[in-house]
This record gives sequence, C-alpha cells and structure tokens, in this order.
Amino acid sequence: MSKPIVHGIFSMLVVAGVHASALSVEAIHARYRNEIIDLEKRLEGHISRHQKVQIVKQIHKIQVKESLQILALKQLRRSFERSDPVAKHAREIFQNADLNATLSYLSRADSNLSRDAEQSRLLLRAELLKLLGKEDAADEAYDRATQISPDPQILYEYALFLQNHRRSYDAIDLYEELLEDIKHPESLTDQALLATVWNNLGNLYYRIRDFKKAQAFYIKSRALKESLASKAPAAYEPSLTLTLKNFTLFYADTRQKEKAASLYRAYRKLSEDLYAKDPQKYAVGYAQSLIVGFVLFKQGGQALQHAKRILQEAPPSDKVRSILKTIRRLQSKHRAIPASS
Repeated sequence: MSKPIVHGIFSMLVVAGVHASALSVEAIHARYRNEIIDLEKRLEGHISRHQKVQIVKQIHKIQVKESLQILALKQLRRSFERSDPVAKHAREIFQNADLNATLSYLSRADSNLSRDAEQSRLLLRAELLKLLGKEDAADEAYDRATQISPDPQILYEYALFLQNHRRSYDAIDLYEELLEDIKHPESLTDQALLATVWNNLGNLYYRIRDFKKAQAFYIKSRALKESLASKAPAAYEPSLTLTLKNFTLFYADTRQKEKAASLYRAYRKLSEDLYAKDPQKYAVGYAQSLIVGFVLFKQGGQALQHAKRILQEAPPSDKVRSILKTIRRLQSKHRAIPASS
C-alpha cells in the first residue's frame, strides 16, 4: 500500500484544516469502506486464483491500517485526559480548532515546562503524529518522551507502536525494559499491564519464530489473566479471551494439536459466556471463536451457520459485514469439498 493511503483521511484533514471534531471511528470506517468494497467486487469477477489471493491480502492490509488508525485515535483521546496543563490546553485546542493548530501547539518546545509537562507534550505529539501516519516523526517524539523518565505507560505505548509497525526486535527490547519496572505489580491495573506485556511478548516471539520463548510468555500471561478474571470478571475476562485465542493459534501452528484443542475449548467457552452476558457487545468475539473452530478443527458447517446467525442478530457495522462475507466464502468452499466415504 502506498504511503498516501497509509496517511489516509487524517493527512488530508490536516492539509485542508478541517475541524478536529470531524475525527471519529465512523470517519475512519467510511474512509476505508469504499476501498474494501471495490476490492470485494473484483473478487466476484472472473479472475485467477492467484489474483484472488492477492486481493484478499490487499483487503487484509487495509483492515490492519484501519484498525491501527482507530487504535491511534482512541489512544490520543485517552492521553488528552491526562491532568497536566499541557494535555488540558491541547485538548481545548483539539476540540475547538483544526488539527494544524493542535499539532503546532504540541510542536513548540517550552523551556519553562516541568519535566512531566514536557513529557506529556511529547507523548501527545507522538500520538497525534501516529494518527496522521507520520511514523518517523512519531517514533522520534516517543523516544524523546521515554528519555525524560521511564514512565511505564509511555514505555508501553511506545513498544506497542513499534510492535504494530513491524519493528519486532525494537519492540521486544522496549517491553523487556518495561518488565524491569513492573515486575512486582501490586494494583490490579499494574498486574493487567504486566499480563498484557507478557501476551505481546508472546506474539512478538511467535512472529520471529522463537517458539520456546513465545510459549513461555503465553503461559505466564494466561495464568495472570485468569487470576485477574477471577477477581474482577467484567474487567478482565475480555482480555483473557485474546490470550486464549493467541495461545490456541500458536499451538495449532506449532502442531501441538491436543494442547490447541484444549485451549480452544476454553477460548470458545469464555467467548460464549461473555456473549450470553451481553450479546450485542460480544457477538463478534463469539462468532470469531466459532470461525476459528471451523478453520482449525474442521468442526463442520454448523459452526459457520451458528456464527452467521449470531452476526445477523448483532448491531450492524463494517466489521460485522466483513466477517459475514468471510463466512460466506468459507461456506462456499465447504460445500465444494466432496464428502468422505
């Protein structure tokens, strides 16, 4: 994907000086929806299998970029809630002016700022630049923010940025540094951060094919998240499903079939329990667990049909529509497979 597409709607908004209130998750969905629709139309045409594979990869890349921009927008909004005067003033500019004015304010160094306020300025600047797709400038701002003091949350945000931009070894180094600061967490919040760092290290070592380390971090993350979920289910069970899913995929990929099947049962059960508690909120998660079961364990077409019914009853969204299309493609392939004798 070319660089201008990576910048997406936000780089155009800055050039045009559009009011910051125009930024929303819905705006991100709208920006990428037309690209995905165009590619899906091409999939329906008479093209070769190789061309279909390439188009599916393009759709996946667009969906990843969309997810990263939504994540960046949510992180920026959370950072605006910081209590220091820089964050407060930046939030006021962001709400009442265009993006150029916000970025201009956050780009001005001020020798009178305290260390905490200067760190906040750099963090907010990094997250706004990340939202705009200016990855090199965001990287520099994050790095300068972490040099002021090793704030665990800022180290985590920087490591996550590196991880999401495929800089696996740099992200691993930063997560390992963060572990030194949070290795004896006391509050549930700090324990949750530690469990998330372990999960992300599992993902990263899995990505670079260091399976021994990946498995070790997944095991630790699962154990701590299960402990947290037993104390505060509503707060931590959703996060536990992610680790169970990651661990299931890891065992399946490394041909540990019995362990994969066992983890999958726990993952599906928890996803189903969450769905039973709040069908609208957890419909997508439960449907995805059913799809994983179909793809990995050949559970039959009834799993796909069940996932389809769940999503048809869920609140409509681009994500729901995209997963329904995936289900239709899988159902089409399933029907084309001859029955065994």
